[in-house]
Amino acid sequence: MVGSSDNIACPNALLNTIVAEELSEFTEILTPFKDSEHFETEVKKLLKDVLKKHRRIIFNGDGYSHEWVEEAHRRGLPDFPSTVDCLPHYTDEKNLKMFKKFGIYNENELKARTEAYLEKYSKTIRIEARTMIEMARKQLLPATLDYVDTLANSIITKQKASLTTYTDEKMALKLNDLADAFYESIENLEQQVNRACEIKEILPQARFFHDVVLAEMERMRTTSDTIERIMPSSKWPIPDYSAIIYNV
Repeated sequence: MVGSSDNIACPNALLNTIVAEELSEFTEILTPFKDSEHFETEVKKLLKDVLKKHRRIIFNGDGYSHEWVEEAHRRGLPDFPSTVDCLPHYTDEKNLKMFKKFGIYNENELKARTEAYLEKYSKTIRIEARTMIEMARKQLLPATLDYVDTLANSIITKQKASLTTYTDEKMALKLNDLADAFYESIENLEQQVNRACEIKEILPQARFFHDVVLAEMERMRTTSDTIERIMPSSKWPIPDYSAIIYNV
């Protein structure tokens, strides 16, 4: 199952090549017995051997759960949790050998594809990060500061009228602290994106985008979500979750 923005041609080519490789191996094993009265017996033996050898990949539970990750490790299966972890294995020796065998890709073509996918990965995160920075800096942070200002003015007005300001003060202090953290996160994210763009080698750059830029984006998103839960919907400049879920 590919992502909504992905082309199915690549995974189809990979899956068909893998199937061709397996069928080719079956053919090599069974060809000596094709005219033999033992052919059916050899087929059953082959199927039994294949199931025994590869049974560890069969899992009928939730493949997205952490329990499956632990179970996969227990079974000795490889675990590549991100795109950056996966793509360098495109050019593993066993994969090069398989693609060459069927005339699908040569070594240079595989290396070129790996570089192209890594570059696309970095560019996608860079675009998303800079979009995030612009939204936060021009919409979300100003809205938060405006509401803090509204609360501060409410506190002053209530104090003049000898009214309690406990709730206003607590909300103003909390939102002000969150605004400070949000501002720091915006600045940090921008710095990390700039650092990533200075990296010239494709794989190290992609790893930096994954390990550093995405991590800072996640911290920034967490702060934004916390602010959104406190802010009135009328003061938040973009649709909140309830509006998206129930009002669209």
